[in-house]
Amino acid sequence: MTRYDPRLGEEIERNRKAVKELKLYILKQRWTHYITLNFNWRHGRVSDALAERRFWEFMEALDIFLFGNKKYRYSRTRAMGLQENVSTNRHIHVLAQVELPKWEKMRAQTIQNIWSSVVASGTTDLAMVKDVGAADYCTKQLWMPGNYDRVLYSEWSEEPEALPWLPKKTLFD
Repeated sequence: MTRYDPRLGEEIERNRKAVKELKLYILKQRWTHYITLNFNWRHGRVSDALAERRFWEFMEALDIFLFGNKKYRYSRTRAMGLQENVSTNRHIHVLAQVELPKWEKMRAQTIQNIWSSVVASGTTDLAMVKDVGAADYCTKQLWMPGNYDRVLYSEWSEEPEALPWLPKKTLFD
């Protein structure tokens, strides 16, 4: 028989409050593109470290495509990645802010080619952010235990410490 652990309920409640704050933050941003990165991994589970590394490799390749071949320490494309189905069919929902005239370069096949160069079995979906549905959809599983600490984000003007709803352990620690 499974016993109820009250700490689990507390974690869920904390996560729901944090997700509500995160959603408000997402809605205030000027995200332009919504990208889903699927791993389609057939050889066991995709680890947290591997997913995070592949996200950064994708962001680096996207930056090189959009801005040229010079490599930077941090991503030049402002983006936030929210992982989902981490123990089954892991994928990352990415909200990205791409300024004009770089929009013209953001084509579905281009994004697919970039992701395939990072994850050979990977597939993608690309859409323009048109309404608040993107915030709801990409945060729908974050309230679940063990999921809230899987938010990835690219470097931009605000320091992670200024964003209290972000997980404490990030690439910047």
